[in-house]
Amino acid sequence: MANRFLNNISINDEYTLPPADGTADQIISTNGAGVLSFIDTSTLDVGDTERVHIACKNTSGATITKGTPVYITGTVGTSFIIEIAPADAGDKAKMPAVGLLETDLANNAEGYVIVSGVLKNLTTDPLSTGDGTPSSNDTVYVKVGGGLTKTKPTTSANLIQNVGKVGRVNSASAGSIAVSTIMRTNDVPNLATGKVFVGATDYTTASTVVDLDETNVRLGVNEATPTQTLHVNGNARVTGAVYDSSNSAGTSGQVLSSTGTGTQWTTGGGGGVTGSGTPTYLPIWSSTTALSDSAIYHNISGEPTVNSGVDFNINGARLSLTNAGIIQTENGTTIVDVLDASDLPSTLAANTTYVIHGNLSVSTAHTVSNDNCAIVGRDRNKDRITYTGSSTFLTITDASFAMQDITIASTNSSSVLIDATDVASSGYNNSRDHFFTLVNCQFRNVVGDLMTVRGFDLVDFNNTTFFYIESPNFGCRFEDVSKLEISSCEFIRWFSESSLPTPSGFATCDMIELMANNLSSFGAVNISGCIIHPQQTQFALNVSSSSTTGFGTIAANAFVNVGITTGGILTGSTYDDASMLKYDVFANQGLADSSAYKFLYQNGTNAQSATTTFSVLSLLSVTSGAAQRLSTASSGGAQYDGTKEITVKVDASLTVQGVGGNNEQFEFQLYKINGVTITPIPGTTSLIELDSGEIGGIKLFTITNLVQNDIIRVYYRSPSNDNFTLANYSIAIKQ
Repeated sequence: MANRFLNNISINDEYTLPPADGTADQIISTNGAGVLSFIDTSTLDVGDTERVHIACKNTSGATITKGTPVYITGTVGTSFIIEIAPADAGDKAKMPAVGLLETDLANNAEGYVIVSGVLKNLTTDPLSTGDGTPSSNDTVYVKVGGGLTKTKPTTSANLIQNVGKVGRVNSASAGSIAVSTIMRTNDVPNLATGKVFVGATDYTTASTVVDLDETNVRLGVNEATPTQTLHVNGNARVTGAVYDSSNSAGTSGQVLSSTGTGTQWTTGGGGGVTGSGTPTYLPIWSSTTALSDSAIYHNISGEPTVNSGVDFNINGARLSLTNAGIIQTENGTTIVDVLDASDLPSTLAANTTYVIHGNLSVSTAHTVSNDNCAIVGRDRNKDRITYTGSSTFLTITDASFAMQDITIASTNSSSVLIDATDVASSGYNNSRDHFFTLVNCQFRNVVGDLMTVRGFDLVDFNNTTFFYIESPNFGCRFEDVSKLEISSCEFIRWFSESSLPTPSGFATCDMIELMANNLSSFGAVNISGCIIHPQQTQFALNVSSSSTTGFGTIAANAFVNVGITTGGILTGSTYDDASMLKYDVFANQGLADSSAYKFLYQNGTNAQSATTTFSVLSLLSVTSGAAQRLSTASSGGAQYDGTKEITVKVDASLTVQGVGGNNEQFEFQLYKINGVTITPIPGTTSLIELDSGEIGGIKLFTITNLVQNDIIRVYYRSPSNDNFTLANYSIAIKQ
C-alpha cells in the first residue's frame, strides 16, 4: 500500500484495521467483533483449492512431525476435532491412516491433517531413513513401524495403504506429495506363495488348509507340499461317483485297479483276484491271481498264531520291535520279555526266564516256588530292577533260581531284596537239592538289606558286584549251605553313591556272614578271587563260631583295610576255632594265612633219668609262644589240631650237662605220636658225649607231614646208661 494510514482508523466505530502489512497471498479476516487481521488461506476451514484438511489434536504423547501418516484415536470432548497418533502398517490397530500431518505438532497441540491435496515443503529424498531416493509419481505407502515409504510392505502380517504420489523430489524440505487417503487399506493384502484367501468373520485371511503349487500344477489339502495333482493329507469322503482314467464311473461291484499309468474299474475274474479261504486264516497268494489259506490265523477273541511245525523265516532283514516283547519257548524253557513291572508275575512260572528290558520300578513282592526260574538282563549296566516296596522283593522256597546280567536296587530301608530257603531237618543232604546262582549281576544303590540264603545244594555267586550298599542290618548272609561258591566278585563302597565325593550313609552290617548251624552245616565253602573292602565299622567276613564247615577255602582275595575304624577283615572265629579248623586260608591280601605254627620253650633245668631205650623227655613245665592250629601237649610236645594234612619244618634245640663220670653218651631223636602209635622220625637222631659237669648243645631238624592229632616230641636215651641235666629246651614247628 503506497498510501496508508499510520494508525488504526474507525469507520462508524465498527472495524479495527490490522496494525501491519500481511505477507504475500494473505487475506483480511474478521473475528466477528470488528477486529480485522491478515491470515493464511490454509487456516481457513475450507482451505485453498490445492488441499482438503481436517482439524486434529496430537494426543500420542510425543511430537509428530510434518508429513507423518496418522490414524484417528478419538475426538476432543464434544467438538469435531479428531485425536490422532502415528499410523503403522505393521499394526492392524493403528491402521488405516486418515491423512498426512500438515505441520509439526507437539503433544496436545492442535493442527490439521491433509486428506487430499498437495503437501508442500517437506523432505522427500528420502521419504524415510534407508528408503532410498524416489522418483516423481512413485506411490507413497504407510511404512511398517510408522512413517512413509516408496516400498510396498510385504508379508501377510503387514497391511498396504497407498496415501499418495511423490510430487517434487527434494532433500532440503522443498519437496511435495500429492495426498490421497481414502481411509482404508487400498491394495490386495500380501499373501504367501501358494496361499489363497478365505473369508473370516470380518476380514479375509490366508487359508491354512489349501496350498496351491501352480508351477507343478498341484493342489494340497492339509498338505503344504503336494506331490500329486491333488494331494489330500487325511481322510477323503466321496458322496458321488469316482471316475477312472477313461472317465468311467464303473458299475456296481467293480474295484478300482491300477494300470501302472492310471486307474481302471475292473470286475473279479478276468485278471481279478479269485480263490476261497477259511475264516480266521490270513490269506496268501497261491498264484498270480488267486488267494488261499496261509499258516497264520487269528481268532477274533484270541492272539495271532502260526501253525505248529511251520517256520517263520526273515531272510536278509531284521525283525524290529518297539515297546513290544516276545514270548518264546526253547528247549522246554519259556522266555518272556519284561518291558513293564506288570509283565513280572507275583509268582514266577516254572521253567521260565524273564528278560528285563530297561529300568523297571517294582513295588510288589514276588515269590519263587516253581523250579528253574530266572531273571536276566541283556546288559547289567542298562537293565535294572529297582524295588520300591518295604517288604521282601523275592522270596525263594525249595526251587532253583538264577539271576544274570541284571542290576538290582532298592529304595526303602525296611526292605529285603532276597530271602531264599532250601533246607529241611530230614532227607538226603537235608533236602538241599536246588541251585541258587548269580552271574554277572550288580547289586547297586541298595538302601534296604541284601539277602539271607538258607540251604541249597549249590549257591554260586560269580562276577557279581555289591557296591553302593547302605544295608542297616545284614548284607549277604548264609546258613546251612551245602556248597557255597563266591568267586570273582566285588564287595566295595558300602555307602550312599549320592553322597560322593564325600561318602556318607555307610552300611553298618558285615559284608559276608556265615551264620550258626541250624538244620545242617556248611559242606564246602570257597571264597576266591574277590575284592572286598569293608568300611568303618564293618567286617568283611563273619564266620560264626557256632558254625561248622566240612571243607573251606579262602584264597587269592584282596581284602582292603583302608578306612576301617572299629571294623576289620575277619570276625566271629579264629583259625583255631572248630568253626574254621577245616579252612585253608592263603594268598590273600590283607588277611593272614591259616598256616600252622608253634614255639615252645623251657627255661631252667630238669634232671633226666638214665635209660638205654628211647623215652620221652621229662619236663616240669613249658611256655608257649606264638601258635596257630598247634596246641601244647605233655612232655614239651606240640599237637596239630587242623584237619588238612600239612607239611611242617621242625627245629628243636636242647642244652644238656653231664652229671656222672666221663665219656657219658646221650642220644636224642624226634618222634611222632598219634594215639597209641609212636613213630620215630628217621634222620633226626643226634648223639653227644660229655664228661661230668660238661655242657653241650643238641640241634634236631626235620621236615615231615602232620595229620590231625599228630604230636611231635623229643625222645632220648643214654647208651652209657647215665643221667644228665636238661638245662634249656625249645621246639619250633612251622607249616
